[in-house]
Amino acid sequence: MLTLSGVLKDILLVVASMAIFGDPVTGQQYMGYSVALAGLVYYKLGADKMQSLATDARLWIGEARQTHPARVKFLVLGAVASVILLGWWFGLGSGTAARV
Repeated sequence: MLTLSGVLKDILLVVASMAIFGDPVTGQQYMGYSVALAGLVYYKLGADKMQSLATDARLWIGEARQTHPARVKFLVLGAVASVILLGWWFGLGSGTAARV
């Protein structure tokens, strides 16, 4: 369990250094920390709980698409715009973060 705490600490340190000091993070580092965080969540919850959460999410999304289609479209477009803006803000797509 101590190793898992170390992984989470490393991820939080990188996020804090990005937010506070503006340290550049490459796309490869971003993906690596994303995989590490996903593995940490998977280990903590287990396969059964992850499948249960995925099924619940699918049901909720299906219900939301039928009852509130405009709201779902707005949320999807907002999520896509957020990813694009965050990539632009942190320079993941332009290669500016790779300069050291």
